[in-house]
Amino acid sequence: MDYINRLKDHLRVMADLISVSGMEQEMVRYIAGTAKSAGASVTVNTIGNVTAALEGNSPGPTVFLGAHTDEIGLVVRGISENGFIGFERLGGVADSLLPARDVLVSLKRIPGVIGYKPGHLQSPEDARKVAPITDFFVDVGASSRAEVTALGIRIGDPIVFKSSVTEFPPSSRVAMRGLDDKLGCAVLLVLLEELKDREFPGILHCVFTVQEEVGMKGASVAMHGLEPDYAIAIDTIPVADTPGSVPSEILPLVLGAGPAIVTQNRAGGDYFFQTHPAVESLLCGTAERISVPLQRASMLGFQYATDASALGYANGGIAAGILALPRRYSHSPVEFADLADAGGAVKILKTVIRETGTFNKSFI
Repeated sequence: MDYINRLKDHLRVMADLISVSGMEQEMVRYIAGTAKSAGASVTVNTIGNVTAALEGNSPGPTVFLGAHTDEIGLVVRGISENGFIGFERLGGVADSLLPARDVLVSLKRIPGVIGYKPGHLQSPEDARKVAPITDFFVDVGASSRAEVTALGIRIGDPIVFKSSVTEFPPSSRVAMRGLDDKLGCAVLLVLLEELKDREFPGILHCVFTVQEEVGMKGASVAMHGLEPDYAIAIDTIPVADTPGSVPSEILPLVLGAGPAIVTQNRAGGDYFFQTHPAVESLLCGTAERISVPLQRASMLGFQYATDASALGYANGGIAAGILALPRRYSHSPVEFADLADAGGAVKILKTVIRETGTFNKSFI
């Protein structure tokens, strides 16, 4: 199947959707509609998690596959008397990526630019340092607070970097804002489309969670009412194949060499996760059997976590794992991925669902 073009079709739509954490309504509507078209039974809970369920044609395991719908961004914090907008980050937006960016303000998509002290007025020290977020502002061309509010901009509105899908033919590589984790969502939508014939054992729940970028809030309640035999989080992961990156003995991941299994990760003190041995065996064995390359990474020592850090400890403990999609330029307006890696993830997941009639979730 032509997974790459189908993934690209979804990403072209998602690139225009604003889904800053807590304000994922546009993504939720698109995902819910697309999943329904694939024949799934779809529910949206109070905080915005989308659960798309397909029941197979024979008994088998109950499976939870998850991807998050939110993206990092900014939020309107205040408006000055002369019409400049102060903002705060929501999720991991680096100060170094802020200067001179085109942005869209609010769901009305008001165009703006991130402003800063002009270069000609900067001291040599100013020119060398990374300015803090409080030194920046958004200029929407207004001359007063009243003009800004007349545009419909309010405190609490989202701000996102202006971005579209950039393609790099003849390769299968793309760049856009929010590949983390719109690419994971696209993988699950293509998977649902592939499985709409229901020729598989068991029950599949594809769950699209909100607010991952601000502490896995959606994942923390995603298991409510579900009792899966195992769970897999599909998310992006940084690679180390660009100039100035970390050595390969620290992070042996490259773009274009297949999806990756994450053996363990930690972000701060609260988000340690270890892939369950039964899930690791399932993913690795399936990838080897169907000849799909699968990379491995331990993300200890990096600030990296996924929804698996919440999913694995729900319901008294779930056999859980991470199938990660390599990408460059994390949390930037130009996150960069090879859709062949994402296509490999679709192949692995499709085979797992089609061919796993029983699942032994024993730890030993």
